[in-house]
Amino acid sequence: GWEQIYLHRPDGSLKQKLTSGRMWGTKIKRVDEKNRQVYFTSKGEISTRNDFYRVGFDGKNQRRLTFGEYNHKDIMLSPDNRYFITRYDNSSTPTRLGLVNVKSGKLRVLGDLYDPNVDSTKLERKEMLWLTTKEGLKIPAIVYWPLKMEEGKRYPLVIHVYGGPNRGSVSDYWSPWSGGQDADYIRVVMDHRGSGHCGKAGMNYMHRCLGKWEMEDYIAWVKLLRTYPNVDSTRVMISGGSYGGYLTALALTYGAEFFQYGYAKYGVMDWMLYDSHYTERYMDRPQDNPEGYKAASVFTYLDRYQSFGPAMLRIVHGMMDDNVHVQNSMQLVDTLQGMNKKFELMLFPGERHGWRKKMKFTLWDLNDFKERYLKRERE
Repeated sequence: GWEQIYLHRPDGSLKQKLTSGRMWGTKIKRVDEKNRQVYFTSKGEISTRNDFYRVGFDGKNQRRLTFGEYNHKDIMLSPDNRYFITRYDNSSTPTRLGLVNVKSGKLRVLGDLYDPNVDSTKLERKEMLWLTTKEGLKIPAIVYWPLKMEEGKRYPLVIHVYGGPNRGSVSDYWSPWSGGQDADYIRVVMDHRGSGHCGKAGMNYMHRCLGKWEMEDYIAWVKLLRTYPNVDSTRVMISGGSYGGYLTALALTYGAEFFQYGYAKYGVMDWMLYDSHYTERYMDRPQDNPEGYKAASVFTYLDRYQSFGPAMLRIVHGMMDDNVHVQNSMQLVDTLQGMNKKFELMLFPGERHGWRKKMKFTLWDLNDFKERYLKRERE
């Protein structure tokens, strides 16, 4: 159920399983044939951080070469395998560049972004949270709290997602950006059981039922965040593009009781409208899984939209999108109009999947949406 490295014979038959543990995102950096060792990176210690390892061809002496509770990135191994360079940090430690002796583990710091003259009170307040599902799976989120959060004041949640299978958005890393620009919101980046943090056991839940478990976990996150006294449960906004646009529209329909505002960019609204090479990888063929396709469609839950009070979905799409075709949004618009439901729509002629040009319509950007719908506390 995890990503391991195996040694195979030329005819494809298995000779030896080399690695062990909760490895994910595993990538081979070097195969040392002379000393019969493999160097590789993987998220073996915790799913939000990357580490560097070595293991023998016989599957013995697997060893973590990196150190500390850091996220190690851009590993560069010397030609003689004696040293490696790592760029490492975590959410509370500015990025450093280090040279490590493979044999002794001795570290020499080559560079450090820490600056004692920087006023740390002006940096964003970031916190890593973990959610344990009813099935016992553990998934992470990062919460960015307002810089000067006032006691007793309720703040809207602004949630950003992508959410595709094995595409986690949460990692433990240093971010130098100031949170002052979002002083009026609580920002959240969160993952679900199929994002890769739980290995194949988590991804298995998504087979033949895209959308269901993503939303169940996102709803569980909102329920958890509602327990914080500064969170305003009546102003929960979600946004994302592509698969994130799909989940945004699904949140305001399937999860309408928990999400009031959504900014859906070029999203798949029904899997019958998307590429078969991607869709059938997870959903199987439509004729073999008709109930699964119906349950995964945004259209199935449109009767819930705006049924729990004021809500607004903004649909944004490039008219030349050759990945998620604009027909996804057009069919959704047509159905919402037929239901006499309020929504907002912005189309960009000449734009494809994601914006290649700078968006000039500031009236229709994400900040405008937040200003319009989240600024004022609802009664």
